Amino acid sequence: MASRRSWSVTAVALTALLATGCGTGMREFLGLDEADSTASIADLNQYHDPLVLLSRADKLFDKKNYLEAALAYERFLELHRLHRQADYAQFRLGLSYLKQFRSIDRDIEPVTRALKAFQFFQSKYPDSLYAAEVRTHLTTCRRELAESELAIGRFYYRQGSFPAAINRLEGVVKDYGDLPIAEHALFLLGQTYVASGKSDKARQRLEQLLAQYPNSTYQQRAKERLAQLHPDNACGTSPAEHAVSSALC
Repeated sequence: MASRRSWSVTAVALTALLATGCGTGMREFLGLDEADSTASIADLNQYHDPLVLLSRADKLFDKKNYLEAALAYERFLELHRLHRQADYAQFRLGLSYLKQFRSIDRDIEPVTRALKAFQFFQSKYPDSLYAAEVRTHLTTCRRELAESELAIGRFYYRQGSFPAAINRLEGVVKDYGDLPIAEHALFLLGQTYVASGKSDKARQRLEQLLAQYPNSTYQQRAKERLAQLHPDNACGTSPAEHAVSSALC
C-alpha cells in the first residue's frame, strides 16, 4: 500500500507540474539544476519515463559500469515498483551488485547486497521468467559468503584467536550447512576446538563430519584427530599440541 500511495503522489505531482507548464517546478521536483534553462519539459520528462530510465540502466550495465547501473535500476524501482518490468529491474539490480564483487579477499558487501536483492525478488516475483536465474545467482551469493566466512575463520585459527575462529566457523555450519563448504568448516572446527582444549565439542564436530560426509577427503585426518582425543591415547603429544602443529586444510 505504501508503494501505491507513493506512486499516486508522484503521479499527481508530475501531472500538476506538466499541466501548469512549470519547468522550474519540474526541475526542483526531479532535483535538477535550475541553471540549465535549455531543458524542455519533454527533456525533463525523460528523467521520469520508465522506459528511458530502464534503457539508461541497461546501457550502463552493458558497458560494465555496474556501480552506476545499480543506482539507475534503484532509481527505476523507486519510481516504478508497479511497472510490468519491475521484476526485470530487480533482477538486474541484483546482478549489478554481484558483478561488482571481485574475490573473497576483497570487500564482500556487494555479494551481501546482491543476496538481499535476489531474496526480495523471490518474495515479490516468484513466478517471473527470471526466477530460475535468480535461484542460480542466490546459490552463488551464498557460496561466496560462506567461503568468505570460512577464510576469516581459518585466518583466526592460524592467528590463535580460537574463540573468533569458532564463532565464524559455527556460523558457516549453521547458515550454509546445505552447501559442500560445510565439510571444510566441520573439519576446521574440530581442529579449533581441540586447540582450545574443548575435546567434547571437537569430537562432536569430527563425528558429525564423518557421519554427514562418509567419503570426505578429511576422513583419514578426522579419524586420526578422534584417535588423539581417545582416553587411551598413548601418543607423546596432547591433542591441543597436535592440532596446532598439524598442517591446516
